[in-house]
Amino acid sequence: MQGKKSQPADEISDWLVVRILPSGSFYAGHSFSVGQVEISYKPVEPPAAQKALGKSKDSFKYEADISSLPRAKVVVRNTNRIQALNRGSQLIEEVLDVINFCALDFGDIRTLGIGYLQDLRTKQYYPVLCEDDIVFTTMFVRDTELDNPYPWNLFRILLEKPKHSRSELEQRVLNAVSWLRQAKFQRNTVRELLFRWIALETLLKEREKEVIATKTLVAIGFPEGEIFNKLEPAIQQELNAEQKFKPWKQELKKRFEDTQGLRDAIVHEGFKDIDLSTAGCTLPLEDYLQAIRMATARAIGFACMGLALGCKTVQELWAHKEEVFLKQYPDCAHEILRNVIPLLESPAKL
Repeated sequence: MQGKKSQPADEISDWLVVRILPSGSFYAGHSFSVGQVEISYKPVEPPAAQKALGKSKDSFKYEADISSLPRAKVVVRNTNRIQALNRGSQLIEEVLDVINFCALDFGDIRTLGIGYLQDLRTKQYYPVLCEDDIVFTTMFVRDTELDNPYPWNLFRILLEKPKHSRSELEQRVLNAVSWLRQAKFQRNTVRELLFRWIALETLLKEREKEVIATKTLVAIGFPEGEIFNKLEPAIQQELNAEQKFKPWKQELKKRFEDTQGLRDAIVHEGFKDIDLSTAGCTLPLEDYLQAIRMATARAIGFACMGLALGCKTVQELWAHKEEVFLKQYPDCAHEILRNVIPLLESPAKL
């Protein structure tokens, strides 16, 4: 803390919360804002802020130079210092969830823990100490590129909104992205499968015990029932003529049903690891992972299209599933036969 007088931790004020990010994680050298959070490069900080950072760095036992590392900054108003750190850190983590989903990267983008708070009324600085820090689950996902304008711009719009102002579907999308970040950083591949499936349920489930295998097929581009009937005749003919279409559709539906059964079994056992065969899974774990890794990112894209078309709840998303599907996959035959099936048949890991 800087200044002659120490301010009580429970005194109400407005606060600048600053956390240090690792170098070279994403868009190196370019500052930008996401929602209420600014990602700042080439920081210029007064001596008092640098002194607070030095104390924070010592607390976290971090020895490398941090002077040129990017900062995540956010202002939290009308609260005490402890709540400002909690709320500010949560806002930063929410942004990092989205960046990790949208960024093609090889490691987790997360804060180093080091940081400081500035009381914007008294101008005093306070270091973030290791014992006071909020611990968030380390998460990462690699699904699409940061400069893909559609999801990135949409996510930025979502994060501009306070949490209480977001629609149910908007919050479900952000929650699913957070589950995906958690899944990608799992060393335990069964847990990765579980967390990715929970992301799908977050996006697609309308009822607690609902089986979502058919919904997942729709979300990744396979037309079902009335959706198929609304396709252009040429697309219907192309799909019917392709020998791989129906077998893969049946195969994926089984994999999704098996994965939901595995998820239920793991939860029933108190999140203990179990053997796949005891939950009725007949394929190798990698086959399920291949399908679910592909499905989760596509399902988020499907839900984002629903948001763009004005859907506010998951019920509205599925009430308008034909419109959403045809907008998201205008040529679903090309999407399935040239992208999805070759991806599933590829020996390369997604």
